[in-house]
Amino acid sequence: MTERIPPVVTVLADRLHELLGERLVGVYLGGSFVMDDFVGSSSDYDVLVVVSGDLSSADLSRLAALHDRLVDELPDAIRLEGDYVPREALRPVGTSRPVPFFRQGRLQPEPESMLSADNIANMRQDGIRVVGPAAASVLPEVSAEQIREAVREMLREISECPSEQKAASEILDLVRSYRALETGQPATKSDGLRWGLVRLDSALHPLLRRADAVRRGALVASDDRTLRDGLDEIRAALKDRPSETSSE
Repeated sequence: MTERIPPVVTVLADRLHELLGERLVGVYLGGSFVMDDFVGSSSDYDVLVVVSGDLSSADLSRLAALHDRLVDELPDAIRLEGDYVPREALRPVGTSRPVPFFRQGRLQPEPESMLSADNIANMRQDGIRVVGPAAASVLPEVSAEQIREAVREMLREISECPSEQKAASEILDLVRSYRALETGQPATKSDGLRWGLVRLDSALHPLLRRADAVRRGALVASDDRTLRDGLDEIRAALKDRPSETSSE
C-alpha cells in the first residue's frame, strides 16, 4: 500500500507528525486517486487530517508555514487539498463546525464547512491510511440518504465558469452528482461520464466527451466556448430528472 501513496502526501504526513505529535490522529488520502480516476493534468490529492482537539492560533501559524514550504519545495504540493478536523467534530454529514482547510497546497485564512457526507463516505470506504488507524475506525458510517442529501446541497450551488477547463469540471461534476443520487454512493467524474452517456440524450454526448477530453489535457483554443455555451444545455437536461432515486 505504501508504494501507492504519492510522495508529497507522505512528506506532508511526516511533517504533520513532527509538528503535532500525539495530537495527530490520522492522515487519509481519498478522492479520485483512490477511486482509480486520477488525471495528471487536473486532479488533486484529497487529504483528510484528523486531529485531537482544536488547533490553536499558534498551531495554525505553524501549519501555514509548513504548507508554504511544501509548495516552495515540491511541485506536486499545489495538488494538495484537504481539511484539519478535530475527531470529536466528525459527523456523518461532515463536521459539526467550520474547520481549517487547505487548497492548492496552502492553508486558507478562515475555517469553512467544506467536508460533506460523500467525502466522509469516500474516505471511510476507499481511503488510504497514510498515518493512524484504519479510516473505518475513525470516521463515522454514512448512509446512502446522507450522501444523496449532500449531493442535492451541492447541486443547489451554481458555479462560475470563466474558462473551458472550469466548464469541463462543472459538467462532469453535474453528471457525477446525478450518478451519486441514483446509487447513493460517491462517484467519480468518469462514473458521471458513463452515466451521462447512458441517461442523457445523444445530442449532448459530444459535450460530455469534450468535457472529458479537456479534463484530460486536450488543447483549448483561446476563442473556444463550446463547453461554456453548452453548460446550460446540460443543466436544463438534468433539471427535470428526479432529484431522488434508488439503484433499483
